[in-house]
Amino acid sequence: MAISLVRALEMLGRATGLFASGTSDGSGSTTTLVDAVQVYRHDINTLKNKWLYIVNSSNDTVDNTSRRISDIHASNGTITVDAAFAATTASGTTYYITAYDPDIMRDSLQQAARTLYPHIYLPTQDETIVVDNLLANWDFETWTDDTGGSAVAASWVNISSPQTSQESSFVTHGSYSMKVVASGGTEGVEQNIISVAGVNINETESKILHVRGWVWCDVADAARLRVTYDGSTFDNSNYHSGSAEWEGPALMYIDSAIDFTASSAEEMTISCEVTATNTAYFDGVVAWIDNVHTYDLPSTVIRGPHKVSIQANQSEPNGDYVPLSTPQSGRILRIEHMGTLTAPTASASIEIDESRGELLIGQAAAHMFHTLSMTDSGNAAAHMQNAGVWQGRVDRMLGQPGMRMKGMSAHERKSWRVVESGETRKLALSGRW
Repeated sequence: MAISLVRALEMLGRATGLFASGTSDGSGSTTTLVDAVQVYRHDINTLKNKWLYIVNSSNDTVDNTSRRISDIHASNGTITVDAAFAATTASGTTYYITAYDPDIMRDSLQQAARTLYPHIYLPTQDETIVVDNLLANWDFETWTDDTGGSAVAASWVNISSPQTSQESSFVTHGSYSMKVVASGGTEGVEQNIISVAGVNINETESKILHVRGWVWCDVADAARLRVTYDGSTFDNSNYHSGSAEWEGPALMYIDSAIDFTASSAEEMTISCEVTATNTAYFDGVVAWIDNVHTYDLPSTVIRGPHKVSIQANQSEPNGDYVPLSTPQSGRILRIEHMGTLTAPTASASIEIDESRGELLIGQAAAHMFHTLSMTDSGNAAAHMQNAGVWQGRVDRMLGQPGMRMKGMSAHERKSWRVVESGETRKLALSGRW
């Protein structure tokens, strides 16, 4: 379960002071909102000088913004604010009225989501590391541009002018794959691991470059993987059979003897290619040469990891994972750790259920009143007192049975450890495989 930012703002508003909500029933302006029905459920004089927060309107530029209320017209329910919104408020606009600045309330909710850690955490799995892999963005999860037909996958470069798309409904692992439509000739995407991964030519000569991937195509002999060291001669995988199914590492692979003897050899480029007029999908394309012993841990892994597992079968990226004992090249690692809750933005939700929601609201209230004590000097003492009261409530709630989350269980670290140096955290694998 999760609590949206809008719901969290409502809960914080109700807990700490005045809160009202409604829907406009007339056209306003950039400085007015009209509600001739619901606003009269409240004492109009009490609502003056409070905050109008737009929850949802017909114009996205107004949503999740707020202004201080300067007046409410007693005869027609026109709410006037002291500074203009970015656009006119139309009929059907939903809104909140809160006692405190919604921006401070939102910032306090974000701070609460962070400071409740590790008492409340998000059990998280990360599957972005592949043993020994040298290809960046190997699963096409990161995009610098997701415009349909001309999408750009980070670290990959187009071959000629294919139509490329970020595909979310047709994948083998993760959230995305790459769709490639070739037009005038053989086209696709490529990555030079000498420049991207920093592969040292002198240390790889005469070794074997292993490439594995997943390819989908419904036309025979139209899609494959390739490797080149000079841009003109290639080692190739099998062509896809055209089965209209994903074909994986057992079929789509290259084991290439690295050769830099040609005078023009200066690259180690891996490509995903499609023949003219055909369409194919690529996912989970990895490459390796030697054992790689250290990997940057994702920035989300603050503590731990508690568990590190490895694919039981390379041909089943979403199959069983077993505790890591002996690393195996080309297999995905599953890193389990205690992640932080999402600090909510305008559209995000906080991964916490309603039973622990009061804990979040209590922590947010303590932060909010502490902030107000520094920004509202005339009421600083009262705000500091309220901050202390709410922090006391949080401490008592944390002492209640079942409120704190139990720590995540852990695997025995037989073949891995975490190496820390300042802010850098790395996963280190031991031995050879």
